[in-house]
Amino acid sequence: MKKSTLLSLLLIALIAMGIASQNSPLYPLNPWPDTQTIYTVADGINHGQIMYRDLYDQKGPWMFFLYLPATWMDSLLSAAPLLPNSQNYFGLLLVELLFAFGFLLLCNQIFQLYSLHYPLLCTALVALLAYSSRSFFMGGSAEEFALAPLAYTLYLALRYVHKDCFPTFRQSLLAGALLGLVFYMKYTLLGFALPLVLLYLLDGLRKKQGAAVLRSLGAAFLGFVLISLPPLLYLAANGALGDFFTVYIYNNIFLYGKHDAVRLVDRIKQFLDVLWHNPLLFSVLGLGLAAALLRLRRLRLLLAASFVCCFISAYLGSRHYGYYDFVLCLFLPFVFLAADEALRRVRIPKLALAGIYVLLIPLFFKLSPNTHLRGLRFEETPQYQFAQIIRQAEHPTLLQHGALDAGFYHYAGVRPNRRYFCLYNVLISEVHADHSIAIRNGEYDFVVSVGEDLGQPHYKMVASSTLPMTNLYTVTYYLHQLQK
Repeated sequence: MKKSTLLSLLLIALIAMGIASQNSPLYPLNPWPDTQTIYTVADGINHGQIMYRDLYDQKGPWMFFLYLPATWMDSLLSAAPLLPNSQNYFGLLLVELLFAFGFLLLCNQIFQLYSLHYPLLCTALVALLAYSSRSFFMGGSAEEFALAPLAYTLYLALRYVHKDCFPTFRQSLLAGALLGLVFYMKYTLLGFALPLVLLYLLDGLRKKQGAAVLRSLGAAFLGFVLISLPPLLYLAANGALGDFFTVYIYNNIFLYGKHDAVRLVDRIKQFLDVLWHNPLLFSVLGLGLAAALLRLRRLRLLLAASFVCCFISAYLGSRHYGYYDFVLCLFLPFVFLAADEALRRVRIPKLALAGIYVLLIPLFFKLSPNTHLRGLRFEETPQYQFAQIIRQAEHPTLLQHGALDAGFYHYAGVRPNRRYFCLYNVLISEVHADHSIAIRNGEYDFVVSVGEDLGQPHYKMVASSTLPMTNLYTVTYYLHQLQK
């Protein structure tokens, strides 16, 4: 691939992440509790705390490992601010940039594999549709990081179908490692890759090329084992393997979201709500995939099976959150492959093409739901205001109660000393009991809650502040201080 293409893809990824991700210096902070909770655990690992054992969160171990370099870089930047909004997670933004570049690079390779007309423009449009959608959420999700690893498996599958070309040992090794990475981030996302692997396996056996299939599967398994070693060795060395299996495997299967509605009508309402708030992305996906099923005859079975498995795994569980649908962006390349015939009839002058690329920047700002925080000063956020009060105490202790971590530990410079340091989407009765006992006994100098009254006279509400989480809703946080 030409260096100019690589630089163009990197620039597209930089624009996409710089505008869409709230970890960008354009914004005062990323208010998403999922990002903040993972970040708190990663920061705890830096200071000797052990994931799952000392700090509870149900994300996979590689999510915390991916956040580790971000915490290192952010510590350096906070000590020597070089950027606007240097208190934000610029290190995490660089991790996002790396994965966005990987996804766009693979999309471009798929387009070049099929000799698509205007492959770079189509890749830029993939970036616009995916990263400006509401399903992208605020930046730092497992779905976001999973796109590039899963797209590599898609590329190998399409290469196999289009050129009847078996993956090499290195390609299979890398594919296995990347699928392992996804498994140790959020294993339900692997539904997309299952039909791709089965296609290769069954078709290879049909062609009586069992030896080549076994070599590829063996290499892929080796890659999976290699990517498994860092988290498993880390957990084993710290006596936390049992906690890992309980929290990440068992609790996610049997307890995650079980307090939420599970009726079919609720599922339908949740799905319709996602469609309503992502009209552009899902209109393009819906019409494009319908066209792909009609035009891409050799890919019909692969496309249909992958979409069904991906959709089921994305909606697996009792409740659906908007960012779950982001993994469906893996099907955007099929949309443009289906439009290849139309693209070949279009002749775009170079000057007009350059104008389209420039126009994508204001379009990103217009379409992204995350730009609502532009213009908000960090000093206006609850995280900053509460931190100023908390830091006045000597060696303060803090508990986030009634909600996921919203960044108050990080910005106040307080490290959680409790395994259940916030509330989770997992139905564990001991979390509520643990917090209730701690508050009743006055174990913490400060408690941050989403409720005005803690129900305990020895805690006094000393501050409240509202933050626009999205352009659709706000959250009011309350700071309570122990009266000694």
